[in-house]
Amino acid sequence: MCIGQAGDKIDCNSKDGLGDLTNLKVELSGTNVEAFELTQPAAATLTKGKPVTTFTVKAKDGLASGTYTATLTVKADEIADATFAVTQVVNETSTNTYTIEALEDQTLSALTAGYTPGTQETKTVAVTRTGTGDLSNLAVSLTGANAADFVITQPAASLLNEETPSTTFTVKAKDELAAGTYTATVTVKANNLTDATFTVTQVVNLPNAPANPQNLTAARGDRQVTLNWNTVTGATYYNVYMATASGQFSQSALATVTNPTYNVQNLTNGTTYYFVVKAGSLGE
Repeated sequence: MCIGQAGDKIDCNSKDGLGDLTNLKVELSGTNVEAFELTQPAAATLTKGKPVTTFTVKAKDGLASGTYTATLTVKADEIADATFAVTQVVNETSTNTYTIEALEDQTLSALTAGYTPGTQETKTVAVTRTGTGDLSNLAVSLTGANAADFVITQPAASLLNEETPSTTFTVKAKDELAAGTYTATVTVKANNLTDATFTVTQVVNLPNAPANPQNLTAARGDRQVTLNWNTVTGATYYNVYMATASGQFSQSALATVTNPTYNVQNLTNGTTYYFVVKAGSLGE
């Protein structure tokens, strides 16, 4: 008698009878016979002194998804054929993708110090599913030096799927911020989704501050960049800010100059730099 399943070691026992079993062998048959690998019994003869032997059967490598079944037959000279079925199930590999539309950096409408609470811009940001898999536990968070200066709401829907492929959330600056530039990173998370990020920036100007310079240009050289911009009426100085990531400017100026040009030195060739110039007046 033989008992087993795919991938098992199969025991064949002659104790049900008294005579020796000779020329013991096993065969596979059926529609899916090519999907399995079979070894012959370790012993071709079973006797009273050696009543047990084994063989193995397993599914082949690289099978596509589906159910594979074959008939395994045990043969010997002195017995009627004994058969059993061997089955291998191969589940389909998930091909779902988990993506959303690209999120753009957001610059909120500029404010003037002393602005009335509630008058700051509230930016509504859409999150749209572009992959095939469901996005569950959707959530947003703020990080960065100025994260505490913004207010963010959670998405209206925490699950994006075929029925609900898009949702929105809002972000805005807090009330009563002092003059300055505030930047934070917004991160969108969901199960199976690679974190998506963008920056949000709020500028709060001093009352009667000069307008920001226009037509900022950068001429690069060896380990240096020369910045030029239009003169601003009423400005008595210009603050130059530099960053190596978009929107990640420090509130401390790289330099303060009185002319509409500045040469930035000791840079690293091949590195991308970002610059912002702001006009100021000594009377502010």
